Amino acid sequence: MTAERPTATKPLLVAEGLTVLHGQLTALRDVSIAVHAGAVFAVVGANGAGKSTLLRTLAGLHRAASGTVRVDDVDITQQLTDQRVRQGVVLVPEGRRLFPSMTIEENLLVGAANGRRGEWTLDRVYDLFPWMRDRQRDKTSHLSGGEQQGVAIGRAPTRSKPQSPPCTPSRPMPRARTGAKSPRCTSDCAHCTPHPSWP
Repeated sequence: MTAERPTATKPLLVAEGLTVLHGQLTALRDVSIAVHAGAVFAVVGANGAGKSTLLRTLAGLHRAASGTVRVDDVDITQQLTDQRVRQGVVLVPEGRRLFPSMTIEENLLVGAANGRRGEWTLDRVYDLFPWMRDRQRDKTSHLSGGEQQGVAIGRAPTRSKPQSPPCTPSRPMPRARTGAKSPRCTSDCAHCTPHPSWP
């Protein structure tokens, strides 16, 4: 299967000849796509056709048996999922997978913890979803299904602030009951800013 839009510009995401196996079952066979910046790209097919497998393979959650994946002309075929996230390849999971005890803003900032650069600041996400700005302190467990989906979509592209070191977050987030560090802290250090909600 090959899908490409004729254009003079180079595509942003290119997959060529992807074949993916689930055990002895071939889930994808020789799939090639090219997605251009700003384009809306849809994968349509029946249940079991391999739509989710394709997306998960692009995100690095499945390893392709053959083929390549390139982003902005960089080969990411062998990269792990977290490395692909920093390249800008992010999968919005089925079921939203939000943290229900955390607020809208805290869930969005989880997406910023990966160190990815880009144009999608927290303010830009709020511009796209204006209702979130007014309700940023609401817990996501209090949202409707559609609102939760909006938060999941907004969380995906949110970038980190380069001026804010990971171990000193500008807005601390609640720590899990297990005693783990703030979700925005990605280094082993003893400098995480305390938060009143931490146990």
